Amino acid sequence: MQRCAPVSRTMTPEKVWLVLIPFFGLLWQFVVVVNLAKSLGNEFARLGISRSDARGSRAIGLASCVCNCCLFLPSPVLRGLVVVVGFILWMAYWAGISNCSRLLETHQGVTEASSMA
Repeated sequence: MQRCAPVSRTMTPEKVWLVLIPFFGLLWQFVVVVNLAKSLGNEFARLGISRSDARGSRAIGLASCVCNCCLFLPSPVLRGLVVVVGFILWMAYWAGISNCSRLLETHQGVTEASSMA
């Protein structure tokens, strides 16, 4: 969220930490995933970066959130399955966000260098 310019953000970076509040965080994680996708889309558009999957990680992130909410299922077999699937989705989500972050960092570095010249 901090890689996005304030004008592109749909929430402040500090609000991401609300995910750590027990039970409330289960719902707030959905808000974070949706707002991060919107913020990244806004920032890519603002910088003129052609990136068709700027919001592509959103679906994977939301699926990971659903898995986190399903950890309270009564069946140990289903819980075990949800943990594995949720972890894989979480890894895929953060890999996608990391790629977007790297792209923004690279583009912002190029933009700063060209504006100094």
